[in-house]
Amino acid sequence: MKSRILFSIAFLTLFVSCKKETVTTTKVIEKTKQSALEDEYYVYDQKGSKVELQLFHLANSDSVGGTLNFAFAEKDSNHGDIFGKVTNGILIADYVFQSEGKESVRQVAFKFKDDKAILGYGDMTSDGTHFKDVTKVKFDSGVPLTKAD
Repeated sequence: MKSRILFSIAFLTLFVSCKKETVTTTKVIEKTKQSALEDEYYVYDQKGSKVELQLFHLANSDSVGGTLNFAFAEKDSNHGDIFGKVTNGILIADYVFQSEGKESVRQVAFKFKDDKAILGYGDMTSDGTHFKDVTKVKFDSGVPLTKAD
């Protein structure tokens, strides 16, 4: 019986010591950001109204995310996050925001030109969440946000 126990211990010791070690290599791929795309901040601050737009461009993509805050004089302010795409210098994004303690979603548009982000407006769907036709959005709203640090 002693020999069986000793044999079992020796076998287990040999089995454990022969455990094969696995080596895995990981290839690191460095993504480079498109040179034309950077994190950007725009602000409009006039006549008691303030609009702030901060954008984070996703590398090698036309997709952006960021934050947007509206505080128009004598109106309820709202703040939230935006997610969208920039095409031909125009951002069309979904704006998920809080206003009066309620979360809402609506589409917003900005046109980028000469270090400005111009807020767009246009006819909205009946529920007020999306533009009826994004090709008809107008960018003469009088709310030009200026690029800032």
